[in-house]
Amino acid sequence: MSSHCCRLGILKIPPPLDLTCKIIAYIGNNFREEITLPLLAKKFGVGKYTLSRIFSNVLGISLPSYLNSLRIEYAIYLLQRTDMDIINVAIESGYHNQQTFNRIFKNVKGCTPREYRQAHKKAVPKQPTAGIKLARQESCGDYNPLGYI
Repeated sequence: MSSHCCRLGILKIPPPLDLTCKIIAYIGNNFREEITLPLLAKKFGVGKYTLSRIFSNVLGISLPSYLNSLRIEYAIYLLQRTDMDIINVAIESGYHNQQTFNRIFKNVKGCTPREYRQAHKKAVPKQPTAGIKLARQESCGDYNPLGYI
């Protein structure tokens, strides 16, 4: 048993840590795309139940919650630093329906994206709205999918 899972004390037989890191890295690099539990299970050759356990037991969060946290943080970045329309922020963040985006954003932040933008617009030079890059690191320990450059 790896020391990581021994410290957590939550699994009798831990999933391979490298698998967990690969899944997290994949999601961090592709969170703006359609990602589902069955799609990830197929891509990584594991069962949906195993994948679900990785999220709930190792990461302490469900896949939809993890995806939404990445997407909403990216949306916040776009709302603060660009003049993109709200619908385009939603699409760029991985939401294909503005109503869903607005509902999830309000659940997470307590206000609508428009209200958030009005209250938190950064007084920084605008960055181009096309091609915003994310800094990515492939190692799990240092991985920060929302490290913007």
